[in-house]
Amino acid sequence: MVGNKVTVGAPWYNSVAVPIGLFLLFLTGVGPLLPWRATSFRAIKRNFVLPCIALWATVAVCLAVGVKPWRDGVFDQGSFYAIVAFALSAAVFTAIASEFMRGTLVIARQSGRNLIWAKYMLIRRNTRRYGGYIVHIGVVIVVVGLAGAAFNRSVESEMALHDKLSIGPYVLECVGATQDSNANYNSEYALLDVYKGGKKQFQMSPEKRVYLASEQPQTMVAIHSRPEWDLYVVYEGTNPDTGQPIIKAFLNPLVSWIWAGVALMFWGTLIALVPSLKPAAQKGGHA
Repeated sequence: MVGNKVTVGAPWYNSVAVPIGLFLLFLTGVGPLLPWRATSFRAIKRNFVLPCIALWATVAVCLAVGVKPWRDGVFDQGSFYAIVAFALSAAVFTAIASEFMRGTLVIARQSGRNLIWAKYMLIRRNTRRYGGYIVHIGVVIVVVGLAGAAFNRSVESEMALHDKLSIGPYVLECVGATQDSNANYNSEYALLDVYKGGKKQFQMSPEKRVYLASEQPQTMVAIHSRPEWDLYVVYEGTNPDTGQPIIKAFLNPLVSWIWAGVALMFWGTLIALVPSLKPAAQKGGHA
């Protein structure tokens, strides 16, 4: 030990934490496929067929739509990890879904009832196990959402009246910029019409406030959310030389998936806390 200090940034944490996270994701899928003390090579081979198909099919789809771990002959670590995350997520989801389906079909055959009732009874008979599986599915959805960060985009530009800014499928047109004040704060904001495919979709108005009492600025980000991505627009102030507003836009894919996954994890936890149904007493049994 020589007392030297080393500062590390986000790239170092990504290179260490992301592989560990992906390995843990892999384990969430392997666990349901390896029954405790009842695992044989034949069972492993049978249980891993569908997840492996889902994994490689996802890799093929990613490559086909242009998600590749290299750009202009240079290795792209973010895209590589995203492909691995998508592929493992598909495999884990398939593994858990197949466990649900196997149990559901058994109960449906034994009871003669429909699949919805059979799935409900499957969960109620072992809430800890299947509630845990639902939590695992939530983790998978969160990982998919986090993997979308590899494709985040941002642009920044000074925008005069009717200037346009393109990001992803959207075109932002500045249709106004103004100032306002009240008893609490002074504000500056821009009005932006947002177009997609040449048609106006909605309007956004990012704002910057300065509160009078504290003289502290606050940025009010305009947000438009969709299942596939979130659009954030920030008013960064005005250029002191031209007086034109400076706008920065961010397009972040799959953010809503993170919240959906967290909600599913919470739901699965609640199910796991519910006591399982006790098996019906056998007729003619002994007290």
